[in-house]
Amino acid sequence: MDKNILLNYHRIFVFMRHDIKQEVNRKIVDLLLDSLHKHVKNNDFVVEIRKMMMSMPNTENFNLLERDTDDKAVVDGEAEIRSILLYAVAEIKQLLKNKAYDEAYDIVDAIHALPEIFANDRANHLSEYWKIYIEPVRLKWGQKYFTEVSKYFN
Repeated sequence: MDKNILLNYHRIFVFMRHDIKQEVNRKIVDLLLDSLHKHVKNNDFVVEIRKMMMSMPNTENFNLLERDTDDKAVVDGEAEIRSILLYAVAEIKQLLKNKAYDEAYDIVDAIHALPEIFANDRANHLSEYWKIYIEPVRLKWGQKYFTEVSKYFN
C-alpha cells in the first residue's frame, strides 16, 4: 500500500475526529471503503476526495499528498492495515448512520494514527498501539469493537 495514501487516510481521520457529526463524514467513509476495497492508488483517491469536497460548502482539502509514491515506498503489512481499516471504517459507517456519534468518534480516535504508524514502518509497535488506543475503546464500549482484528495487534 502506498505510503502517501496511508498518510492521507491519517489526515482524513483527524478531520473527521474534529467534528464527527458533520454530514460530510458519511460521504468520506464511503470513499474510504471504496478505496480500500478497490486498492485505489493515492492519486486517484485524492481526485475523488477533491471532487467530493468541491461539492460541499465549508470543507477543506485536508492538505492531502497528491502524488503516488514510488514502488519502494509500498509499506509492509498491507494485508493487516487494509483489514484493520476496512473493519474500523465499516463500523464507523454504521455508527454514523445510527447517529451513535460518541462511539463513532471513539473508533476514529482509536485508529486515526494507525495509517501513519504503517507508513512510517513502525508496525512492529502494534501491541503498544492496542494497549494505548484500542483497549480503552474496547473497555469503554463493553469489548464490542476490534475483536475480529485483534490478531493483527499481537
